[in-house]
Amino acid sequence: MPRITVGTFNVENPFLRYDLLDHQRGDRRGKPLTYEDFKKRGNILMFGVSIRDYGPLSKSSRRLTATVIRKNDPDILAVQEVENLEALKQFNRTYLKNTYPYALAIDTNDPRQIDVGLLSKFDIVAARTHQFEPKGAGVTQRIFSRDCLEVDVVGTPGDMKRSVMGKNARTVSLRPDGQWANKKDGNARASSLHNTQREAELAAHKMLETESGGELKVKREDGKIRSKDTIPPAKDPCPPKDVEH
Repeated sequence: MPRITVGTFNVENPFLRYDLLDHQRGDRRGKPLTYEDFKKRGNILMFGVSIRDYGPLSKSSRRLTATVIRKNDPDILAVQEVENLEALKQFNRTYLKNTYPYALAIDTNDPRQIDVGLLSKFDIVAARTHQFEPKGAGVTQRIFSRDCLEVDVVGTPGDMKRSVMGKNARTVSLRPDGQWANKKDGNARASSLHNTQREAELAAHKMLETESGGELKVKREDGKIRSKDTIPPAKDPCPPKDVEH
């Protein structure tokens, strides 16, 4: 199986906004737009609050960030402190020379619009946010100040389905007591028990659909793998290709 490298990097705010300070970050030259000029042109309002940022940060800072990323050259790169998807795409296009054909960014709990995302050389097929955990918690009680983004990707034909920050997979197998178990990989206990293999397989399939998709393995009575299927999320308009069948 081909080796896949995964990296994580704080890209230090590759905003499309313009930081209204005296100088651009990492650059001694003055900015082409002063705060007074900006006020004359009008403010950007978000829920009645004036945002004093508009436009790009310095090119030198972005070049340094890109140099480190290109030197390490991960196949999948989890990024922090990115403004939005367009900012991430422009950073990849301009400074990473389109190294990554797939990109994803998600708004998070950070009110400063400094969020998380992913750059990948492999097709992104599903994503799951954990920013609202624990369930029912208020903004200040949530576990993650931004998010713990879970992403499923599919590699070249023959590769197994993988995920960043967590792989979602289920296995159907026969227990010593004669019941068929539907168990999430990594868990000690089965999610459900069934009288037949088919019932267990259908239950695992349905659970994977509701869990943003994943890999379903079904074992024979002798414990050998009978089949592997890539299950897309429920109502996925662009389901991933089954890598085995």
